[in-house]
Amino acid sequence: MRCAILGSVPLASRRRATGRKTTRALVGLTLGLGLLPAVGLGLALVAAPAQAHDVLVGTTPADGSTVDVPPAKVTIEFEEPAVALGTEVRVTGPDGSVVSTGDPELVDTSVSQALEEDLPAGSYAVTWRVTSQDGHAVSGTFAFTAKTSQAPAPSATESSGPAGSPSADSPDASDDSGAGSPVSSPTTPPTSSSATSSSDTAPSAGATWGVVVAGLALGAVVGLLGWWRARRRRDGNGPTGQS
Repeated sequence: MRCAILGSVPLASRRRATGRKTTRALVGLTLGLGLLPAVGLGLALVAAPAQAHDVLVGTTPADGSTVDVPPAKVTIEFEEPAVALGTEVRVTGPDGSVVSTGDPELVDTSVSQALEEDLPAGSYAVTWRVTSQDGHAVSGTFAFTAKTSQAPAPSATESSGPAGSPSADSPDASDDSGAGSPVSSPTTPPTSSSATSSSDTAPSAGATWGVVVAGLALGAVVGLLGWWRARRRRDGNGPTGQS
């Protein structure tokens, strides 16, 4: 009986040891399954901000490009809309001076920055910094070159003519033009002159034709009178010659 008792002691010990191991394994599995969602959530939270950062798509003018004249503005395109707070675009000219003016303009996924007028030819550098939707800042740089300078807009003085020439509405110009040129007297309209000349010529032509007709009539009368006298003389001499 003592041997039976001594033989049963190791068996009970082994069973208790196996039960402890099983319990520990179940506790570890339970803890692992409980921590798995928390670990996954943490990884998702860490990866989400990285995926929400804005990504540059392109710029206008393109980086390293050459344009004919300096543009009126530069534009930066992103995959996602940017936030106005903290967004800044700085453009420097060939001499290193800042030529950007005003605040950046955000439209959809583009950010535009206006430039000054009458810019010279040369290299331009653009430094930009935008704020993503998640609040993180994204920055970068690009450059471009302009072949020629911008043509200046014509001023009001140049468009109205030389500064020394008086305008048509100036009183001095009116006085000078009046003093230098003689005052012309009123003349008869050309139509009236022509009518007067025609009316004056008509009586003279009628008088000429009257004289001609009168001369012809007088010549006819004289001729008829001479012919009648000659015939009468002839008739009077005829009987006298017969006797």
